This record gives sequence, structure tokens and C-alpha cells, in this order.
Amino acid sequence: MLAARADPVAAIGRKPLIQVVVSLDTLLGDDRPAELVGHGPIPATTARALAAGGVWARLVVDPLSGEVRDRGRSTYAPPDDLADLVRARDGICRGPLCSRPIRDLDHLVPWADGGMTDAANLHGLCLHHHKLKDAPGWQVVAGEDGSLTWISPCGRQETTRPHDYRPHLTNPDTPPPSDNPEAATADRGVDDAPPF
Repeated sequence: MLAARADPVAAIGRKPLIQVVVSLDTLLGDDRPAELVGHGPIPATTARALAAGGVWARLVVDPLSGEVRDRGRSTYAPPDDLADLVRARDGICRGPLCSRPIRDLDHLVPWADGGMTDAANLHGLCLHHHKLKDAPGWQVVAGEDGSLTWISPCGRQETTRPHDYRPHLTNPDTPPPSDNPEAATADRGVDDAPPF
């Protein structure tokens, strides 16, 4: 494809994403190599040259696991992997009492107002609820548990939650585990008291 100089967007359906991971120290002049994702290390001078003409995305990395925890807010549109995650998490529109398919991924805190393009701030909505969220008098409040509480102009509230996959993971004939350890011991009978 590159030898034929084909348009990458026409050939693969989107602009190619070329990631170069560079530490801040390297950008400031250190000689530590950077990493061209999928290829390996590249010299610091090459990394700085690529960074000078590229679009930057800040990545916050967990120092213990090395996993990316945050991408910053360098782009409005979520990358494909993040969009897939949000669609899978929500399952259907997160509007109140809605079962329509997700049409849009919406920033709860608008991107123009400093909202992040991350899983916590993105939610799947149908067209109707996307418009309703921004209508005068409506409020949508996110909970720490992933819930969204929709508050109408007259004060009525409805709360939605991410799709619950647990029913698909358990045997329907098996009762759910009890959160009460005493009840679990009682179910086993008196003879099963410690030391078992």
C-alpha cells in the first residue's frame, strides 16, 4: 500500500495511528530512547523530530503495572478501543427507560468545557437522549459507581447503570453467593462448624 502511495483512509477505512512513546525527559533533551509501538526502540533525536510535527496525547501510566490509565484530552473523538469499551460497558442507550441502540458517544462534561475523552466521561446515547441531555432544564449527574442520574426540569429523577453482564456469567440454577458469612455457615448445617 505504501509503495503504491494509496490513500490510507481509503485503504483501511481510517487514518493510520502511529504511536511513539516518549518520556518527558527525552523530549527535554535526555538521550533515553523512545519506543515506536509495534516496532521497538528508536533514537531520542528521531523521537524528538517526530514529536515536533505530530499530534501529542498525554498518557498517564501506572508506574507499578505499566498500564495506561488516562489519555488526556488531546482528541475529541475517542480512539476505536475506547469507543468499543464504552459501547460494551453501556450496552444500550444510557437514557432513562431507554432500550434503543447506542448511536453516539457523548461527553458528559462537554469537551469544549474541559471534559476528558475517557471512559468515565463518555456514555452511549441514542439520538433522542443525546439531544435531551443538552436541552434546557435537564441535568445528568454521574455517580462513582458508573450510574447516570437524569434530572428533568420538574425535578423527576431516573438512574441508569452500565449493562450488567453477570446473568450471562452464572448458571441460572445456582443461587447467588450470600454476602452474609453466618447465613452461609447456617446453610451448611451445624456439623460443619469450624474447624470443618
